[in-house]
Amino acid sequence: MKKWVWLTGGLLVCAGFVIGIVFWKFQKEVKKDDPEYIVQFMKENKGNKNVSVAIQYNRQSWVEQHTKEPLPLASTVKIIVAIAYAQQAADGHINPQQQVRLRELETFYIPKQMVAHMKRG
Repeated sequence: MKKWVWLTGGLLVCAGFVIGIVFWKFQKEVKKDDPEYIVQFMKENKGNKNVSVAIQYNRQSWVEQHTKEPLPLASTVKIIVAIAYAQQAADGHINPQQQVRLRELETFYIPKQMVAHMKRG
């Protein structure tokens, strides 16, 4: 019984150690605290009109790259919808457990041809 407890404890400590190292390496890669990461990213995407960067400090513009290029909001709109949904659910206006029929959702679908026409007009 003692061997089993020591073996299990040892395995848990080793697993925790390995998970800790993996997490630390992942955080190190994701955070990119080094300002050179931003400089490198800007250099790599200098010609990419889909990447826009603006860095300001104390109301002074330090860096601007493609800031005048219009970019689609894409998933940004989803954040607004999610906030509105959460507020309405919290206020009790809607039931988050209620299922919505797909046919009901399809009434809000805008075909791509219509979107293209709206952009032109």
